[in-house]
Amino acid sequence: NVATGQDDQVLLGKEYVQRWYTDLRGEPRIGQGRYDRSKEKWYLTIRDAQDNKWREHDEYPDLDADVDIYGFTENLNELIIGAYNGKNTLGLYIYDLSAKKQTRELFHNDKYDVSAPVFSNDGSKVIGATYVADSPETVIFEDEHSGSILEKMRNKYEGYHVKYVSESPESDKMIFTISSPQDPGALMIYDEKLGGASLLSAMRPDILASDIGQTIPVSYTARDGESIPAYVTLPVSITETSQLKNLPFIVWPHGGPYARQSLEFDYFAQFFATRGYGVLQMNFRGSAGYGKTFKEAGRENWVVMQEDVEDGTRW
Repeated sequence: NVATGQDDQVLLGKEYVQRWYTDLRGEPRIGQGRYDRSKEKWYLTIRDAQDNKWREHDEYPDLDADVDIYGFTENLNELIIGAYNGKNTLGLYIYDLSAKKQTRELFHNDKYDVSAPVFSNDGSKVIGATYVADSPETVIFEDEHSGSILEKMRNKYEGYHVKYVSESPESDKMIFTISSPQDPGALMIYDEKLGGASLLSAMRPDILASDIGQTIPVSYTARDGESIPAYVTLPVSITETSQLKNLPFIVWPHGGPYARQSLEFDYFAQFFATRGYGVLQMNFRGSAGYGKTFKEAGRENWVVMQEDVEDGTRW
């Protein structure tokens, strides 16, 4: 209780559970984790909506223990999950715990994995989804009013990534961010009654545009012929190709390793660029977002991750 500072125990921890999920009442409904990290054997337990009966996941057909879980809708039995459903990429679906089956598709992109759902301002409804192409992308479903506002702002701020953040209960005001590889961006608000957008707060306002180098999407060929997507950030002093000769480079692979680089403002890469370095950031095999085949190529063979980095260095 944030008003009194008092707390009550809701549930004791369970063996093998490292992550809990609650429904919109705040009730714990899902426990997920691993029996044994070395064997990657997963555990999933599910509580019925109206009582304290916990059930093992094998009572729910086609619901794997390691399923990606994004929460619940306002329907206490509607679980939001990630699923491939025969495709190479991960999509967003509803699994009905009472019917014990998938009941509908929310979003699926055939080229890139879904990142997360976008929820309504009260959290009760999925109104869109996010994924990462070269840049992070937000899709608001066609029947949502905020989708038309978001599209209007994308037209207004051409060349920027426009990201939905939240909206008012009446959907007449929307908070969003704008950013680009060459601009840290800003937090904005659109007011439909006023018919325009205004600045709430600039991101890193002390960074000057004249200090920000160009970031370019590239790709190179790994030793086995696989094309590896990557991004190059250059010092502002580089204005023509001939200046690239003998330019010192920092090769900077991301962590994770199941993470992802994207085409957006990166303060770390830009810092190095101001010191005269070029920066190469690659999405080696095993990186997230490009589908199951690309991810599993690295998961099954960690050596190929290192080789992709080495091949980027040679490139």
